[in-house]
Amino acid sequence: MSTSASRRRFIAGATCPQCGEVDKVFTQTRSVRISDSEVASEQRERGCVACDFLETIEEVVTKNAPSDVKSGEGGDWSPVKLPE
Repeated sequence: MSTSASRRRFIAGATCPQCGEVDKVFTQTRSVRISDSEVASEQRERGCVACDFLETIEEVVTKNAPSDVKSGEGGDWSPVKLPE
């Protein structure tokens, strides 16, 4: 299992909730991989380069998501017809 982070994107005019510095806050997405082709989860994080503040904003678990909806492979799900 490996972890990789995307590039940091800085938020213009944002103030750090911990130290109060302006224009030092960033967001990034961190992916946790089971193998080269399978992502277990993704975390969106925000942080501050001035005080090393870091928090997870949102975590999306993608391990059991269908990988190919058309062929029906990759997940435990079944199609359901919605009422009209």
